[in-house]
Amino acid sequence: MSVSSEAGRGAAAEAALDHLTDFVYVKDAGLRYRYANRAYARFLGQADPTGVEGRSDEDFFDAASLAPLLEAERRLLEDGTPIPAFDQKLEMPDGEIRRHAVAKFLLRDDAGIPEGILVVSRDVTAERSPPTGSESRSRRLYRELFEESVAAHFVADGLGTIRESNPAFRTLFEGRIRRTSGPLNFFALFSEAADAQSLKERLAAETTVRNHHARLHSGERPVHVLGNYRGHFNAEGVLDRITGHLLDVTQSHRLQEELTQVQKMQSLGRLAGGVAHDFNNLLTSILGFATLLQRRVGQDPKARDQVGEIIHAAEKAAGLSRQLLAFGRKQSHQLQDLDLNRLILDLEQILRRTLGEHIDLRIELAPDLGTLRADASQIEQLVLNLAVNARDAMPSGGRLVFRTRMVELDEAFCSRRIGLSPGVHVEFEVEDNGEGMSAEVAEHVFEPFFTTKELGRGTGLGLASVYATVQQAHGHIDFITRPGKGTRFILYFPESAPAAPVRPRTTIIAYEPRGHETVLVVEDETSVRRLTCEMLEDLGYQVVAAASGEEGLQVMAEAGASVDVVVTDVVMPRLHGPDMVRQIHLRHPGLPVVYVSGFDRDIVSHEILKRDHAELLAKPFNRMNLANCIRRALRRSVNAVDG
Repeated sequence: MSVSSEAGRGAAAEAALDHLTDFVYVKDAGLRYRYANRAYARFLGQADPTGVEGRSDEDFFDAASLAPLLEAERRLLEDGTPIPAFDQKLEMPDGEIRRHAVAKFLLRDDAGIPEGILVVSRDVTAERSPPTGSESRSRRLYRELFEESVAAHFVADGLGTIRESNPAFRTLFEGRIRRTSGPLNFFALFSEAADAQSLKERLAAETTVRNHHARLHSGERPVHVLGNYRGHFNAEGVLDRITGHLLDVTQSHRLQEELTQVQKMQSLGRLAGGVAHDFNNLLTSILGFATLLQRRVGQDPKARDQVGEIIHAAEKAAGLSRQLLAFGRKQSHQLQDLDLNRLILDLEQILRRTLGEHIDLRIELAPDLGTLRADASQIEQLVLNLAVNARDAMPSGGRLVFRTRMVELDEAFCSRRIGLSPGVHVEFEVEDNGEGMSAEVAEHVFEPFFTTKELGRGTGLGLASVYATVQQAHGHIDFITRPGKGTRFILYFPESAPAAPVRPRTTIIAYEPRGHETVLVVEDETSVRRLTCEMLEDLGYQVVAAASGEEGLQVMAEAGASVDVVVTDVVMPRLHGPDMVRQIHLRHPGLPVVYVSGFDRDIVSHEILKRDHAELLAKPFNRMNLANCIRRALRRSVNAVDG
């Protein structure tokens, strides 16, 4: 190929050019390579020049960064607008950054019509570096700080073209530098053009911009940087130089987002727990009175069925309340060392029935899986919630895979995930090939009441309760999703220390134990108080009622000697149940107590139950629950006295 129309295609000329260390190449009028010497071909990663000929810059460099370079070359070809010689930093194949002086010349044919561009690029690194002896001490110190700083520093012209940068900058943006032909423009790195324009305007107006947060593209991944910038103006007041100092805050930005999410979830958890408390009061009345009514409708099958439907609906509502409590971390849980493999296998039949025949469930379990410490019922619910979530993402059918394995998490991995500590963990993966999620949906995936399902088909609590359960177990949950490509949830649980298996406490009673003792019922919710009194009277007890903690103390002051057991709500206005009981026990030590709570066990600590010889009854409850709890409290008190 010819270097110019006069040179022709002489082999001798090409051989001479191939021995140069300078980069020499020719582009045709369409800006495709007609010729490249061996030095330039090697720079582009090609074994010889034939791998370059016929190709364009887009085949070797980042297209976005080429725009100003190609525009200048088109103007040179179209109207002869010259391209001034310029310096350019290039990354060599061995990773070294070298400075090149670049000159571009217009080639014309015999008729004077432009037919291409000749480019010569010479390594001038040594020439551009002044001798050490000529530098002042302060200049040398500045260079050392500039070159060795962990912050990314750069100097650009007034348009943002990078003229000088330190190794930290080149490392941060090495992907863009590698794919950029010609000088890199700092403003082209911005993810949002509006952000770049805003910074330009601020520099023109304010000269100095500090603590400016921006999202940039490094070439490999998006990065968040915190930058200080200064604009330098010439005598005419035109911005002709920009200096910038950047800190990569990508990791801290990610951790801040996670922390914000955790705080938001905690706030929503407190709200959910409060809603569940009030909801449980209503459910206690509905379930309790419906159960009493069912006993009194006689043999009328239609009436019994109707009351049964009320009870069934209330029990479903109680399940929703339990999810709210789990999300708010106010549901009781019995911790034990769990074999996740065994738990999944025990649930397999239920899972397959729940998923339906259109879902192909595959279970891949690691044989050496350790144990995790959690509440078995909550982990079972977690597995079911993840399965149902996957099923709903595959309405036309698909594949769902459960995987378990042991993983060793290091400090670097855990430092990017709040709540995780380095060490051995049980990993549980749930992967589907369903619809996946958009970025907008994924951002809210663990928020309670957030659902993409149509009205009436989802509560939005499934994944929120999964998140809460994982947090309670001191674990972490990640997910990967793409629209149309499915979703993969990855859960990490710390491996628990070996422990003796915990036997669940179960009470099997075929009848409702009755009694004749006197019971003080303290409950501020009128309907719950009426229900409790009616249930106890039906069971044979004598009942005295109080609507507040203060009223309960007054009843005990007047007739305390006749009271055999106290049944009290935990959370009441002004005087809570445990505070009232503490005062009662000053005059009546050892008096049996049943605490009733819509918050469940976490609100009443084990120490309080032990101190007050008390039982805990969770709302909503039925008559049998109440009857059994009363008898246990009376037996506990007798045993405590005997002991």
